[in-house]
Amino acid sequence: MKKEKTLLWGFIDTKGNFVIEPKYHDARDFSENLAVVGIDWRRGYIDRSGAVVIDLQYQVADSFDGGMARVMLDDKWGFINHEGAYVIPPLYDKAWNFTDGIAMVMVAGKYGFIDRSGAYVAEPKYDYAGEFHDGLAWVGSDGKYGYIGRDGEYAIGPVYDNAEDFRDGVARVMKDGKFSYINTRGEAAPEPAPVASVTVEFHDGLAPSRTGDKEGYVNESGQFVIEPKFAQAEPFCEGYARVRTGAKSKWGYIDTAGKSPFKAKFPGAADFHDGIARVLAEVIEE
Repeated sequence: MKKEKTLLWGFIDTKGNFVIEPKYHDARDFSENLAVVGIDWRRGYIDRSGAVVIDLQYQVADSFDGGMARVMLDDKWGFINHEGAYVIPPLYDKAWNFTDGIAMVMVAGKYGFIDRSGAYVAEPKYDYAGEFHDGLAWVGSDGKYGYIGRDGEYAIGPVYDNAEDFRDGVARVMKDGKFSYINTRGEAAPEPAPVASVTVEFHDGLAPSRTGDKEGYVNESGQFVIEPKFAQAEPFCEGYARVRTGAKSKWGYIDTAGKSPFKAKFPGAADFHDGIARVLAEVIEE
């Protein structure tokens, strides 16, 4: 029988050795010492030893945050704890992650909001809604939009034809066909300054920088300390950075001296976290 190569996810240490063998069709980084992994359509959770601690049973599973993770089973969404027990039952047709301690949910086509105990902050009654930011969430019904607070009451009445999330205390709204900006009290606010399109990320004192068609790493004085020889170079994390020499080359890692601890060999790779990195590997299956 012909042997075929399959791409599967596993986890390596900083020497490039597998600490969790590549056997998953899907995987996410560890969060709160658990990682989502998947085989076929089933998702579950493993610990850092690779042991399955929550069975692979969910259609969708998300990373843990604040002791809870969002999962979907039998087309219903709920939230589980580290033991896999539901702390918020699977009652929702759709659920979003918590922001500002509140999660948006959908029931029978209507949007509502719950707190971390599962109690409704606002019953599912809105035609449209956005997540909480700066303590407010936009909601819309019957073509009018406003903002509710964490108590579920309108903090800014539904007088707008459209509304967007608050960012740094300012939101864009539309009324009578014209866009404007308001603050969290509903007062007129100046348009925020545009966000810079390029952000330099320094980690371990180094940041990726491009010259011509190659990338290397500069120090905070802007001097190249790792020569630009990579087609793609990612920011450092825990003393290692993901790099590849060509657009179709395998991923490898370098340290802050620019040296590779092992050969570049992975079709996909993620950053190191607590000494472990998630990688995509070619596995020969019978």
